[in-house]
Amino acid sequence: MGIAIAKLVEAAAVAALGADRLEKTTQQIETSSNASQARKKVAKAEGIAAPKAEKKSPKSRRKKKRKPSNKWMVPVFGGAGFVLLLLGILSYSGALDGGGGKKEGQAKGGTYVPPDNGSSVTVIEKDPMLSFYNLQDSETNIWVPPVAPAKFKLNLLPPGAGAFLSIRPRDLLSDGIKKGILASLEPSVKDSLDATLKAVGLESSDVQQILIGYYAPVADGGMPQQVYRVELSSAQPLTYLRNVWRNPKTEKVEETEILTSGSNAYLLEKALAEITEVESFCFGPVNLIKEAASMGGGEAPLLAPVEKLWNSSSSNYDLSVIFTPAFLFGDGRAILSRYPPRLESILRRQIGNDTRAVALKMHFEDSWYTELQLVGTSDQEAGRTMASVQQALNGWPGQVESWFVSETPHPYWMGLALRFPQQLRKALQYTRYQIEDGAGVSNMYLPSKFASNLLIASWTGLQDSATIRGQLATGSTPTAQPLTMEEYLARPINVSFDQEPIENALAVIVEEANDRLPEGTPTLGFLLDGDAFEAGGITRNQQLRDFKHENKSVRSALTQIAIMGNTTPGAELSSPDQKLIWVVTDDSGSPGKKRIVLMTKAAATAANIPIPREFLP
Repeated sequence: MGIAIAKLVEAAAVAALGADRLEKTTQQIETSSNASQARKKVAKAEGIAAPKAEKKSPKSRRKKKRKPSNKWMVPVFGGAGFVLLLLGILSYSGALDGGGGKKEGQAKGGTYVPPDNGSSVTVIEKDPMLSFYNLQDSETNIWVPPVAPAKFKLNLLPPGAGAFLSIRPRDLLSDGIKKGILASLEPSVKDSLDATLKAVGLESSDVQQILIGYYAPVADGGMPQQVYRVELSSAQPLTYLRNVWRNPKTEKVEETEILTSGSNAYLLEKALAEITEVESFCFGPVNLIKEAASMGGGEAPLLAPVEKLWNSSSSNYDLSVIFTPAFLFGDGRAILSRYPPRLESILRRQIGNDTRAVALKMHFEDSWYTELQLVGTSDQEAGRTMASVQQALNGWPGQVESWFVSETPHPYWMGLALRFPQQLRKALQYTRYQIEDGAGVSNMYLPSKFASNLLIASWTGLQDSATIRGQLATGSTPTAQPLTMEEYLARPINVSFDQEPIENALAVIVEEANDRLPEGTPTLGFLLDGDAFEAGGITRNQQLRDFKHENKSVRSALTQIAIMGNTTPGAELSSPDQKLIWVVTDDSGSPGKKRIVLMTKAAATAANIPIPREFLP
């Protein structure tokens, strides 16, 4: 990662807090998320137990219990959760919007000014969050969120989205703290946000919020199609927007009019003849915009687990994402191909099997707030799903320490890397877990400046060159010959699991194969060819059980996957009955790189892909 990492870490160093300094700054948590003195006064006035001001224990003062009618979520540590949130931004930009909360969700009351009768009167300001939550002192309940519930709007969007990503460009790009956090994460973030704004033809100051929906790609394995729902900061004249959109043509879909310009189209909330100014609009591929228009611009139905998370969403967060693992690892898998293989393997193991939907939210002011929500296979499984996540998160600090024992962090982030396990532990100290309405919820508060430190450390740790195997951090980059493909496949690995879907099993093997590669050797991606599986009558969701592979080659492990997943048990590898094979092909999503693909002999032969020697006559 060379000079790029050096600049990245240098940019984050100013805002980053070492774990040894964090203890002094955690008191900032007390002032976040509307935790004001007014709240204590109102709590007392209304008979609510007020939080006790115990200076030496921040965590005992900020926990609140939410009213049963509302739900919220948690943080992400290590790079896994962090990139989930920034999927679209780092890959190909992303966003999401809303603003349509229920009317009863508005803040009630305000400042009461009594009649002036000459007497001295104390004015009590009512905390708006009391309209949504029962504030209680607690060591176990999740924290009260910093923003009020306000489901983001889905009207104008076509049906069938597998993921939603929300961002508030005006707030993120105008606030100094938030811009600093984005700048410290990855130099391309700002460029990606600018590209998103360019796609809709507006400046960041013009856009209050963007909600992006991700849909199945046009071709299998391609990038998902994207549709933007844009909420403007203030109404803009339609004549001005038409000019920005390069004077699109008017086209009628059933009873609804759309504006088309090349392969893209725009859908407005009212008939064009009734509009002089525009407050929100939808933009995307013509075929998808036509689908939305055929529904009259109304809200599209959602999958049940996604709707559960949408019901507890809020358009007021700086960043938020909702997705289904089935989409992320299926139609949307090209998104993950742009990230380190280590990330995809972590995600598959953690949410690939028993999770139907995931939501993640972040807010950076006044404190850094993160919330995670998971919907398991059923409401009854929510506890087990959340417990699994909690166990995994709690194990990360120790895993990072063990990693750094066997491998030396790269000199460009050495100082940050050595503090990384302590940062994770501190974040976990301020994390709480709970079950709400059949979903697992976890959330966290930390000082905003801590976000830069933890997020950049997580993202850097995911990179292939984060560590130097067998080398001391002398400041010099080791030189080594990259492995040939035969040498790569001959490397010994250790993999074992009790039960995994075949695609997850492949991911685990490739992750292990990509681990600790010599400097200069590129990692390999992987893919399960769904079309080949369907044509060959092979179930792509089949479970592989009792897999044990100790100190044997990568190619041996891949062959074992093919044997266990084949439709005819015990078939000779060279016979036609051994339909399932693995192959090495060019990675269409990453020019110059290779990937391992599970497919059938018939599909490989038809595509002129070389078949490994194990499966040849």
